[in-house]
Formats: sequence, structure tokens, C-alpha cells
Amino acid sequence: MHNQRRAAYSIEIKDTEVIGVNEIVRLMALKYKCLSFSTGGIYQLILPENIDPENNYPDTKSTYKKLHSVGASNIYVARTIIQASEILKSVIFQKKITKADVLEKIWNSTEQLLSCENGLSKIIQQAILLGKESDKIITKNKLNPTLPGLPQIKELDEIVRNFFIQGKKFLKETYSLLEYFYELSNPIGVQFDKASKILSDEFNTDSPIVDFLSKNAEWTRFFSECRNAIEHEKKGQKITVRNITFIPGNKFSLPSWKYDLTNMQLGKQDEFSDLVADLSWFLENMLLFSEKLFLLCVQDNWNKKLPFAFYKIPDKKIDPKCPMNYQITLDVSKLELKK
Repeated sequence: MHNQRRAAYSIEIKDTEVIGVNEIVRLMALKYKCLSFSTGGIYQLILPENIDPENNYPDTKSTYKKLHSVGASNIYVARTIIQASEILKSVIFQKKITKADVLEKIWNSTEQLLSCENGLSKIIQQAILLGKESDKIITKNKLNPTLPGLPQIKELDEIVRNFFIQGKKFLKETYSLLEYFYELSNPIGVQFDKASKILSDEFNTDSPIVDFLSKNAEWTRFFSECRNAIEHEKKGQKITVRNITFIPGNKFSLPSWKYDLTNMQLGKQDEFSDLVADLSWFLENMLLFSEKLFLLCVQDNWNKKLPFAFYKIPDKKIDPKCPMNYQITLDVSKLELKK
């Protein structure tokens, strides 16, 4: 019987949800799965060995399943898992660091970040459409003594709740890279605001990562406490989300929110602020934080006998199919040649 598993073959990913060419940009083997990153999605390749590990049916075929509707052209994919994978391929560490374990952590955090982005995208898409509809309702009823109700964003509270829950998981997974790269005896867990002190106390180091962690302690702790307030609401620990609503002057307000974190000594916001703007700020900060933390971890642990350096890709040269920001290279001018 012909053993299809040992024969060379190609696999074509067909996705009716993708308009145009769904070009495969990267293939990546993680510890427990093989991924395909195309321009229009992320897919898990399911090999015969996954379906029939006992090889009872040698003609078992490969297949795939879609994991995410965004792919390599998405910055939250390109600048996390793909960029990290490319860097790990080239770097040599000065101590034993299992690259597969690092990549697995980054993939986990990437999925959590994508969950946050997906939720925010849902709010933005509905806000644009319903904002226009709300404007038409007010204009149409300008001369009427009353106004009909405004359309509402579906499941807004649940989307915001999930954003903070997944976001905190993302931060926890990202911070856990420190425990792996620096072999900390005291795990950081969710003590985001103490990470800088834990690292400096254990290693007495003046590495740039200590200052970086210190500068990011305030907002990461604030984010963490927002999630706690959503999950465990009580007096002085509450997040209030407001859907599209009327405001004075026969106008309307798009989704907004405010917080009361006085129990955690983080103050109270009395007035509602723009939900989309604030969640967008958090999302961008999460991306920048994870990207920079990974680079600093690698920089502290690469082989110092080799002149490794990070190269920031110029904006004009960033590939829109996979918009990574950084590459790793060797500074040949610092190589010492043996005479």
C-alpha cells in the first residue's frame, strides 16, 4: 500500500472569507502544532500524524483549520510571533535557552493580543455604522417633540470584559518571559509593578530592561486592576461602560467608560471618556511593550562574543505583507579577525 505520509505533497489553503489571493507568507513549527501565516489568516496544519498517530491508516491525508481571520499582514501578528521567530532563528544565546519554549510563550500571548484586537475591531465597526444611524435619527426627528431610542452596540459589556481579561493574560504571559530568560527565583506572576525591583534585586543589574520595566509599571498595574474591578466589582472597585446614549443638546455620545479604583489607590474618573480611544491606547501599548521586552531579553542573553545588533527596518522598506519592525544582524565592523 502506498504510504502517503512519506510522499512529497503540497497543500493549498482555500478560504472563502478571504477576498483576493490568500498568499502564504510564513510556515512555523511550534512545539505542539504547525502554523501557516497567510495574508488573510492564520491556519493550523493538521498532519496525518496528528489524526492517526498509530499509523493504522497510512493513507490519512493532511488538512487544516482556521485559527484567526487576520494573518501575516496584521501588525499584531507580524511584530509579535513572526518577528520573534525570525530573531530566534538567527541569535545564539550565551546560556541554555530553549527557543521552542520561548516561541510557545510568545504564540500564547499573540493569541491573547489578537483577542483584544478582535474585540476592539467589533466595537469600532459597530460604532461607525451606528454613529451614522444615530445622526440620521436625530436629524430626522429634529422637529418632533420626542426622539426614538438610539441603536446599541451588541454585547458591549461582554466585549470590554473580555478585552481586559485577555489583556491581563497577555501581560502575565509577556512578563513571564523574564522568569525564563533570567531564571528568577521569585516569580513575577501578576505583580507587574514589582517586576523591575524583582529583577534588579536578584541580579543587581543596570540592564536597560530594569528602567524599561519601571517606566511601564504604572499602566500595566492600572490595566490589571481594571480587569480585577470587572471580575470582582465592589465599592471603590468598579468599571462602568456606557453604550451609545443621548447627551444634552439633543446630541449623542459614542461608547464611553469610567473607572473607580480608589480601593487600589488608583483614583477615580468622574467623567466618561472615549472607550474606543482608550482601548486603542491600551492595545498599542501592549504591542509596544511585548515587542520591546522581548528584544531586551534577547539582547541581555545573546552571546557577547559575537557582535549581534538589532536593525530597525526603515518605514519605506517595511513589507506590507508582513510588517515586522526589527531584524537581528551581526555588526561586521566589530568582528575580530584572527591574524
